Amino acid sequence: MDQLFELNYIKFPNLIKIDVDGNEEQVIEGLKKIIKKAKKITILVENASNTSTKKIDVKLKILKLKKIAQYQVNSIWTKGY
Repeated sequence: MDQLFELNYIKFPNLIKIDVDGNEEQVIEGLKKIIKKAKKITILVENASNTSTKKIDVKLKILKLKKIAQYQVNSIWTKGY
């Protein structure tokens, strides 16, 4: 995603849904620049398991996102709202 944005293939997102069946951490790694640059952004993460939920929570907190909702292993994160 970061590369697609830098190459102007996509516009700056304000909402991202991550539903990748176990590859959530890798997707978040590929979104770091976008998340850091964003003034306002919301991310819905549909996790594959409880184990990955904790790792993803740490990664998103480091990127200064705030969890606003949790349902089982799925969560919604925001920045700037």
